[in-house]
Amino acid sequence: EIYNPGDVDVDVSSWVFRDEDDTHIYNIPEETTIFAGDYLVIVKDVDMFTSVFPDVVGFVGPFQFGLSGSGELVRLFNSYGTIVDQVEYDDSLPWPVEADGNGPTLELRHPDLENNLPDSWAASLDFGTPGEQNSAYETLISANNDPSPVRTSLHRVFPNPFNSSTMIYFDLHQASKVDLIIYDILGRAVRRLVRDIQQPGFKTIKWNGKDNTGRNVSAGVYFCRLQAGKFQETIKIAVVK
Repeated sequence: EIYNPGDVDVDVSSWVFRDEDDTHIYNIPEETTIFAGDYLVIVKDVDMFTSVFPDVVGFVGPFQFGLSGSGELVRLFNSYGTIVDQVEYDDSLPWPVEADGNGPTLELRHPDLENNLPDSWAASLDFGTPGEQNSAYETLISANNDPSPVRTSLHRVFPNPFNSSTMIYFDLHQASKVDLIIYDILGRAVRRLVRDIQQPGFKTIKWNGKDNTGRNVSAGVYFCRLQAGKFQETIKIAVVK
């Protein structure tokens, strides 16, 4: 299941789903869009899926290779061949042991948690909840019981690569002076998106592909750096024209 957490619809036409075998390829069909806040399920056996979940319409498939209940690497690539996300899961500790192919599935406890960490996952109730909020969903709670991130982190930019605009997601677990800056491949600052003190929370910043003068940047590789207090992290962004 792929979830679009942003407020912008994402065209996933010709995106590619693979397991750990590079010859196992499923191409998402043309004219497939995941609307903001919506889900897309990639289904191996369409008849079996629709018999168990007859009300779910946001799915594509079938794909010919299966996914092991005992652990595997799954990967998602965009139409440019750039990896968007990957998870290597398991059914032995520290991963949830109930999700081993006999009923419960792996579900993220919250979409803002790092999905490569075993403790970000839990076993679903029954057969899971494809096409809607996970049954294992948990509100992230801070020490003062306000809904807020449990850690500061910079998430993947989505979509990436992008043409006209993209969304940058980051979390603050405490009030911090925040600098969010786009650099070119030579290390020059081309756009300062945030420079102020921000309160804890889940943050979303839109970059429209323009520099500090309001001009569109050239196609190429850029770097997004978040500095919040002592935290600092940089991720790569690709602009296509």
